[in-house]
This record gives sequence, structure tokens and C-alpha cells, in this order.
Amino acid sequence: MRSVLYPTANPAVYTGSIRCRSLTPGGRCLARYASLAVQFTSGTFIANMGGSICRASGSGSPFSPLSGSYACVNGDRGTFYFRRLL
Repeated sequence: MRSVLYPTANPAVYTGSIRCRSLTPGGRCLARYASLAVQFTSGTFIANMGGSICRASGSGSPFSPLSGSYACVNGDRGTFYFRRLL
């Protein structure tokens, strides 16, 4: 999954989009493209993907890797680790 986030007028909130590409042959993404909103507070964050298709929370900041867990409306859930691409 590739995420692109942009700061908003509120320095704790970033919005953008996500693009999903299955890494498993024959696998499918719940949403190939979706909106993404992330709110940061004291080293933690909450995220809403695709208008509540999935929600995530965990630790990190706009300037550090993000790690945590997610849950989606189709029952998919798990953990993740995102880092900035240079």
C-alpha cells in the first residue's frame, strides 16, 4: 500500500490518499484507491481510510515511522508498519 499525506491547516491532521496493490497473485484490495485522514496526538495517531472502510491506530508522528493495528468493515484486521520513502 502506498500512502500520500499532506498537512492541513491543523498541524495535527494530515489528509491524502492510499493506493493498494496486491502483493499476492490473485489477491484483491478492499479499495484500490481511497481517501485517508490521520490525526496525531502526543506520539500516537488514529486514521480513517476510505470513509470508514478501515480504521487504524498506533504510535508515531508525521516525521517518524507509524506502527499499529487496523480493522476493516469486511472483517480484515492486522498490524502494520509504515515508513517514509525517500
